[in-house]
This record gives sequence, structure tokens and C-alpha cells, in this order.
Amino acid sequence: MVCVLTMSGCWVDVCLAEMGVAAWMHPVLPAGTTRYVQMPVASGFSPVDRLTPVQPVNLDPDTTQTSSDSVQKSVHPSVQDSVLKSVHNSAQKSVYNSTQNSVRASVGDNPHGVFSADLQCEACHTSESWVPAREPMDFDHSSMTRFALIGRHQTVSCESCHTQLVFSEPVISGDGCETCHVDVHEGAFSETCSDCHDTISFSSVDGVMIHQRTSFQLLGAHAAVSCESCHDGQADGHFVIEDTECFACHEDDYVAAESFDHAGRGVSTRCEDCHTMFSWEDAFYEHAVVSGGFELLGAHDQADCASCHTPDMGLVFNPPPMGQDDCFTCHVADYNEEHANDGYPTDCTLCHNV
Repeated sequence: MVCVLTMSGCWVDVCLAEMGVAAWMHPVLPAGTTRYVQMPVASGFSPVDRLTPVQPVNLDPDTTQTSSDSVQKSVHPSVQDSVLKSVHNSAQKSVYNSTQNSVRASVGDNPHGVFSADLQCEACHTSESWVPAREPMDFDHSSMTRFALIGRHQTVSCESCHTQLVFSEPVISGDGCETCHVDVHEGAFSETCSDCHDTISFSSVDGVMIHQRTSFQLLGAHAAVSCESCHDGQADGHFVIEDTECFACHEDDYVAAESFDHAGRGVSTRCEDCHTMFSWEDAFYEHAVVSGGFELLGAHDQADCASCHTPDMGLVFNPPPMGQDDCFTCHVADYNEEHANDGYPTDCTLCHNV
């Protein structure tokens, strides 16, 4: 067998001309074949196929048997002295250069764990000061890890997530937010944070859209108020309200009403009898319904509630005067002023209409 070696990086290019006389070295090749292999110096002689073979040294099969010793003695000492020495030195340098980052990443003063050989210390640090890390860093979290930094994630410090600074160990499991973000709602809402939140601003949510999924949809003026207007005094993240009747939230408005004294006149606490969710101030009601049949017609429809529902009567259901289908009971003052002395009948409808 004859070996011819050349140096390529940290590999030794070897041409094996196996003719059955060097079974001690490469017994797997049949006699008369030539094999070109490449052997890495740094990891021992473990041959792999060589893509660009070197030129073999051809020996006469008839003389190989008798010249085997002389070939081994004449070729190998020369190779060892001139080629192997230079190959070893070059390979040693190349191997060192290609692995120095992995070696550096495993030394005792590195708190980050073992990194890929492609990442150097200089990607994040300078020789002037290791702390703080330089800005901008050459480390791209989005392309070098499985977790892309989007929105607010881009502005937080490394320590916010990697509390131990061991970056080689993942701190999240899967794509779930719950690894880092505690559910302050304690399971009252969806288990998937992204159903309500995004990474642009964790605290800014579309409350109206979210609220429409509940049993109490936000309509009219309700859609314009802040969450705290109704969910005041509850622990952060807790929004449960058991009583959804209007009066439960608007009792203070009922008591403080100035244009018409609701509490003093016994106004019904069913706010929806007179108000809608689109505007509290413009009261709207079906008088015939809430009064038991007294429909407001003509001038009655333009009159202020207080003109009939005086403080003495309040707004109770069918107060005594309105309980009678008789104009005189409400308009007695008008009658006395003009008609009493002339003896007009008290049936106003004989001369008047509404």
C-alpha cells in the first residue's frame, strides 16, 4: 500500500493504492483498487470519501510484495517529517480557531451557558466593559431563537425573562404567554391571553369587543365609558358583576337627579321605563304603558312631567287625579279663574280638546 498525503485546511488528503500487500493498514479494499479518502487530523484517522482525489502513486503489483518494506520506510518517514508536521501545525491552528468560541463560552466566568460556535462574545460585549452589553448587539433573537421579539418584547431587558442569564436554557415552554405572565384574572376569562391582549401594549385592550362576548353587551353610552366606571373597587383583573340591573350601577344618578327629583317623588327604579342606553338625559317613555292607559295626546305630550306630577303626587302609578278620566281634576285652577262665576259645566270636553 502507498499513501500520498497533501494538506487541505485541517484535513489530510490520502490516496490509498491497495494491492493486497498492506492488509495491516486498510484490509477492507480488494486488491488492485485505488481509494481516495480524507482524514481529519484533529479527530484521528476516520476516513470519508474525498471529492477531489489526489494523484496516486502507482506501483507494479509484481514488485510490491518484495518492496513493501522499502516503500513504507521510504515514503512514510518523508511524509511524517515534511507533511505531517506542517499539516499538524496548520490543523491545530484551524481547529483552535473554529472551536475557540465554544471553548470560551464554557469557561468559568461565562454565565450564559454553552453557545453555538457561530456566536462570539464580541457580539454582545466589548473589551472595554463587559457590563452593560453593547448596543446594538449582533445577536438577533428573532432569527437565532424560536421566539421572535415583537412589540413590547423588544424593549424589555434580557434579565426580565432570563433571570439567571443562562441563555442556553429556554425560559418559555411552547408559545403560551402564561410562562412569563401570571393570569391576574384567575381563569375568569379565556386561557389564551392573545384573545384579549397583544404584544404592542399588554394593558391596552379592546374592552368593547371583549365585553360583547359576555351576557351584558355594551350598547349606546355604555360603549363609551371606561371599564373602571362600572368595575370600580374590584381587585385588578377581576370584572365580575352579579347584578346587571340599571339601578345597581345608577343608584347615585337616581338620587342626585336635579331636573326631576326621582327619589323624592317616588320614581320607579326601573330606569329603562323612561331612559335608554343611548342618552340618559333625554327621557323616553310610553306613558300609556307606565300609567296604566293614560295616553298623552295633544298639549299633554308637550307638558313637563312636573306640571302634572306635583311634589304631593309624585310619580307613583296612577296618582289619584290621573286615575280619573276627568280633565277637571287637573285643570280646576284653570276653571276657577275664568268659568266658575259664569256657571260653565266642569266637563271640559264639551268646549275644549286636548
